[in-house]
Amino acid sequence: MVIHTIPKKILDKLIGGVTTNSRIKGYDGISWISIAGDNLDQDGIATSKHGLFTASFLHGYDGISWSRLRINAAKELLTKTKITDGTENASVNTSNELNVNATDNLETKSIDYAGAQNQATIITPTAGKALQIHDIFVSTNVTNVDIVLEFTTSTIIVFKLYTSQQQSAEDTVIHIEGAVDEVLKITCGAGTFVSVTYHEV
Repeated sequence: MVIHTIPKKILDKLIGGVTTNSRIKGYDGISWISIAGDNLDQDGIATSKHGLFTASFLHGYDGISWSRLRINAAKELLTKTKITDGTENASVNTSNELNVNATDNLETKSIDYAGAQNQATIITPTAGKALQIHDIFVSTNVTNVDIVLEFTTSTIIVFKLYTSQQQSAEDTVIHIEGAVDEVLKITCGAGTFVSVTYHEV
């Protein structure tokens, strides 16, 4: 029987394994570049662990091309948001507060009725538009005929004043909309003044 003896130097290399040197590389479109490691010392990750160092950019698509999203000096994401109903855009005031009821296209109609009215038309919208009521002020000399402003087709009472209780009133927090092409009507006694602020949508 023949016994072969493996030299200790060779045996040590076999037991310890082969030492190699490798790198991860990335292609930038022109050439291959070695990707470096980084000490992860943030977000609760121990500094003793190493991770792959990478750089990435958030992009947004505008329907035609992709562009990088950017931040300001405070590292806040720069965004631009538009609130719209498809036709008109919402606006903000000088304090950067949203105007809930935009005043750009509001109109006001005021009428002083000498005689009594029974569901008389006070405002007719432009063809294909609907009236959106925002503010109403009324005042009357009578106490026996209640004042009613309404969309009769939609059976919506927009405003009602019981004149036996008081002779004038104002409502500035209205946001009531009639149907397309629907007129606003009024019922009142003689000697009644009414002012309506509205918007066509």
